[in-house]
Amino acid sequence: MNTNLIHSRRSLKMIKLILLLFLLKKCSGFDLDDVEYEKMPPLFALDDYDRCLLYNGTYCVIRTDLSAEPGNELMTMIKNYTKSSRVKHYDHSYLNKGICVTSTCRDYIGDKDVNSQSDIQDILDACENQTIYDKYGLQAKVTKIFYCDTAETKVDKKDLLDWIVLGVIALIVFINVAATMYDSTLDEKKVANLSFGIKMLLCFSMARNWKYLVAPPNEDPKMNKLQGIDFVRTAASFMMVLGHVNWIYTMGFVDNPHDFERSYNLMHFQVIYNGMIVVQIFFVISGFLLVYNLESSEKNRPSVKDMPKIIINRFCRLAPPMAVVIALNATWARFLSTGPLWKLYVSSMVHDCRKWWWSHLLFVNNYLIENKYCTVQTWHTAADTQVFLVAILLYFLVKPRARTLVVGLVFLIGMILPMLHIYFQDLDAQMLKTPEMLRSLDDPNRYPYVFSHNNICCYLLGMVTAYKLYRWEKQGVTFNGKIARIWSKMLVPVMILCFLTGNFFHEEDYRTPLWIRMLWQGTHRLFLGFPMASLLVSMVMGVDNLIQDIMKWPVFKITGKLTYSVFLLHETFTPLIAGSKSNLEHFAYFNLLIYQCGIVVLTYILSVPFYLMVEASVTQLVRLLLVKERPVLSPADPDHTKKNVEYNRKADKIEENGSIILNGNELNDNVLNELLDKAVREETKKTS
Repeated sequence: MNTNLIHSRRSLKMIKLILLLFLLKKCSGFDLDDVEYEKMPPLFALDDYDRCLLYNGTYCVIRTDLSAEPGNELMTMIKNYTKSSRVKHYDHSYLNKGICVTSTCRDYIGDKDVNSQSDIQDILDACENQTIYDKYGLQAKVTKIFYCDTAETKVDKKDLLDWIVLGVIALIVFINVAATMYDSTLDEKKVANLSFGIKMLLCFSMARNWKYLVAPPNEDPKMNKLQGIDFVRTAASFMMVLGHVNWIYTMGFVDNPHDFERSYNLMHFQVIYNGMIVVQIFFVISGFLLVYNLESSEKNRPSVKDMPKIIINRFCRLAPPMAVVIALNATWARFLSTGPLWKLYVSSMVHDCRKWWWSHLLFVNNYLIENKYCTVQTWHTAADTQVFLVAILLYFLVKPRARTLVVGLVFLIGMILPMLHIYFQDLDAQMLKTPEMLRSLDDPNRYPYVFSHNNICCYLLGMVTAYKLYRWEKQGVTFNGKIARIWSKMLVPVMILCFLTGNFFHEEDYRTPLWIRMLWQGTHRLFLGFPMASLLVSMVMGVDNLIQDIMKWPVFKITGKLTYSVFLLHETFTPLIAGSKSNLEHFAYFNLLIYQCGIVVLTYILSVPFYLMVEASVTQLVRLLLVKERPVLSPADPDHTKKNVEYNRKADKIEENGSIILNGNELNDNVLNELLDKAVREETKKTS
């Protein structure tokens, strides 16, 4: 016994030693002090754009590659520093600049024509090479001219598509205003005898949609248990916006890139850089709500015949709001401002939206890797829709007895496929927000992150959680023990810690072994998925009433309904702000928070009219078209109330169980159901 104890202690000491050596090896990269860092040419530079064009100058945004003769100490230092951390350091062997050619490079123009592509290349090559050689002793070559602006080409000319989109937006606004004004003239008698066409028009009434938005929480006990989901949606949306706002700095053109590189060692930034995993929260919620609604409606459960309606319902509700945002990004967004970087960031978005708009509306844009700039956040819209289709096929077509086996196999496949990406493509263990990835938005590690087949596990986890939870509720199972309450209080901190797990792979000069990267890629999404599933169980079971009361604060009901609008709108601000910069930005955590708060507030403000005029209007219109009109029954009928209630349930079964749950936003019309139920209760009182 003593011998075994001694061996166990020795083994423990050996494990600790191995971990210590491993961590030391991972920290073997080096950093430069500020004095040494300043010896390198600055990564970014911007001449005065407005002054350049004011005097009829030519302004070009370029990429300059550096080189030197063998043995050059500065070039050696640049290469060593760049290679010492491929995750935390920029590639300092090339520079990004905005240059006023007619001012900075006027000595190299001579008799050359600045409007000629070949001449401007020669001018910039000579100018950059001589300037950098004189100051740093390095050779320079302009390898890419992104674009050159003059006073005449500063602003794009409007085309036919711009005016078509403007006409459509004006028509949407006109219909909403007309519907709202007409709605204000109606009384109870007129409301009871409306034609189908008028009912379609009233779907666009902003007054009615506002009532839906601010309506009190549902009194249905089943829905009341899920009110905390609105808090989770809001918190996750805030985290999502924070991660995207960070791109304003990380896409480049900052005056302190060294501070940005060092920020990878600070915990409050590490949460942001590892924040891509936050989307798994939405996948878990989506799968959970889908199955929980289906299981909770045993008497009126949709069948296989209802699948086409469910799919059409989802498409018709998601696509129109997205189409409006993409149309604006493809047209009028480019006229909102100008600047030296406007065409670099905003025109790229416009180009991709005009080329790839159809892929977003067909929900396949996440598999088109060339589409890098157009509403990049909607990869999740596509992935969620693709996984949703798989989920309803599993639910409706697989017999209950075989469902466990089939779901288990699909779950296993969902873990293996990400591993195969690592094996065949030699990728990182997870998508890492490296400076170079954010600088170019071109990184092969991004693609496994957005593919739906790599994100199916958390969706299935949400489905299984809902299925088991509903069974526990029917069996009277409760989780009121001390351990359950402690675990419930720990869930939020545990989920926050999950955002720090990616730090393990912020290696310096060490390449993580292939088998570790494969294992991590296949499982790391579940590290956040399991706590999120536990939070849903705790929420429905009422394990911790204090936390539940906080999460059920009524304001989160409103922000939860706005989640999809916020999701669609917020990312537009990132290229607009980054493109409107006229000077180098200063990277600092306080500045980041200022941008974060400003964009969050502005997005929520804009999301309200967007929700009222587009999203909610489309929701009501789709409901009207897909759900048959409720028959008017005589109050003299003794079964009047019962028939109304039964019809509402039957009519809503497609609506509720086929709900669109995207980005954590359950887009089914629960508020309208609440109003119908309330009307039935009032009518019952009158009859009695």
